[in-house]
Amino acid sequence: MKRFFHLAVGLTVGLPIALADTSEAFAVSGDYQYAILANGTVEIQKYLGHEDEVEIPGILNKRMVSRIGERAFCNCQSLFTVNIPDGVTAIGDGAFLDCKRVSQISIPNSVSSIGKDAFMNCRVLSPINIPYGVTVIGDNTFKHCHSFWRVTLPDSVTSIGDSAFMCCLHLDNITIPDSVISIGDRAFRSCLNLEHISIPDSVSFIGEEAFLGCSRLSITVTQDSYAEQFCRDHDLSYSHRKPGC
Repeated sequence: MKRFFHLAVGLTVGLPIALADTSEAFAVSGDYQYAILANGTVEIQKYLGHEDEVEIPGILNKRMVSRIGERAFCNCQSLFTVNIPDGVTAIGDGAFLDCKRVSQISIPNSVSSIGKDAFMNCRVLSPINIPYGVTVIGDNTFKHCHSFWRVTLPDSVTSIGDSAFMCCLHLDNITIPDSVISIGDRAFRSCLNLEHISIPDSVSFIGEEAFLGCSRLSITVTQDSYAEQFCRDHDLSYSHRKPGC
C-alpha cells in the first residue's frame, strides 16, 4: 500500500509540470489535434487529415492559432500546398519534416521563429518567404529542399545553422544580409548549382565544410576580412567586393 501511495503522489505532483504551458493536454477540432497555451492561444500539435490542399484555420474553437507545433505535419505524404494563417508566430521543430510532395507553403509575416528540421526533406518545395523578424535559420531547416533555386534572407537573421541549406541541389543564388554573424557547419554543403555568395563583413564565424562540394561557387568578400581568410584557408574561389558595395 505504501508503494502505491508514493506512486500516486508522484504522478499528481508531476502533472502540472507536464502541462505548464497549456491549460489542457490536447483537444481535437476537425482535422487538427491542438493544445491551448497559457496565453489562451492554440498550438496545432498534429494534422489528422489527408487533404492535398490545406488551409490551416486561424481560429480553432474561438481561439487564435499562434503556433504550428513540433512535427505537426511530419510525413504527411498527401500534402501538396499549405497556407499558414496570419497570426501564427512560430513554426516548430520538424513541423513539415519529410513532406516529400509539398510544393508550396505560404508563410505569413507574423512568423518570427522557424525551428530546426522544419522543412527538411521537402524535396519539391518551391522557395518560400522567410519573414522579417526571423533571427535564426536553424539546423537542417531546409536540408534536402532540392527544388529551392533562390533564397533571400531578411535583415533580421543573425545565424545560419548547421546543414541549414545542405543539398539544396538547384539553389544558384542566395543573399546573405549584413545582420548575419555566423554560418554553421555544412550550411551550404553539396549545393551543386550554387554559383555565387556575397559574405558580409558582419560574419565572424564560418563552420567546417560550410561550402564543401559547391564546385561552381565563387564567393565575394571584403579584403582582409574574416571571410577572405576562411576562403584562403579552405582553398575556395573568391573575389574582393568593390569599394562602396
